[in-house]
Amino acid sequence: MDQHSSATARIFLGMSIALLLSGIALLGMVFFVLPTAQTHAAPLPSPTIIQPTPTSLPPTETPTLSPTATPLPSPTPTSIPDSFYITGITGHQQVYHLGCEASASVDWANFFGVPIYEYTFQVALPHSDNPDYGFVGDVNSDWGQVPPNAYGVYAGPVADLLQQYGLPAQAVKGYTLDEVKAKLAESKPIIVWVIGNMEGG
Repeated sequence: MDQHSSATARIFLGMSIALLLSGIALLGMVFFVLPTAQTHAAPLPSPTIIQPTPTSLPPTETPTLSPTATPLPSPTPTSIPDSFYITGITGHQQVYHLGCEASASVDWANFFGVPIYEYTFQVALPHSDNPDYGFVGDVNSDWGQVPPNAYGVYAGPVADLLQQYGLPAQAVKGYTLDEVKAKLAESKPIIVWVIGNMEGG
């Protein structure tokens, strides 16, 4: 790669990060994919049957206490650090003009140890005229259009496809910027959908 290409790639990466953060702040409604907690329940012990034993004394009356209100504990606010760095996540230059969803998805999958080729992921996405159901348009078309023209895909179909690879993906809408920061502070990388062409503010 020559110096011009390397510098262009760095500028593109920097602008992409700036676009991502600006989009989160400006959009107000955020769509993204984040890992879900995976828990495994421990087996429950077998029930023990207890038979009452007869007693020769008659039961005594137990005084009934009046219920009293128990104050609920106040929630402990979660502290969001001023900055946080997730290690072990890498990126690459996207292959297709409108393939940012597939490009980000394969980088996210790689973080969890599942390598996927961008082409394989892109062609496995369903197609639709509605981005909530599948990829809209031709992945090599110009961006900046609206459905039914070439557009892309939203988080739902992307999360569904990532789950087919055994990944803990979940599509979520409406997270606030603080909720996004909190997930990142848990070392959980996320993919965020933002509006395009946000250069310059």
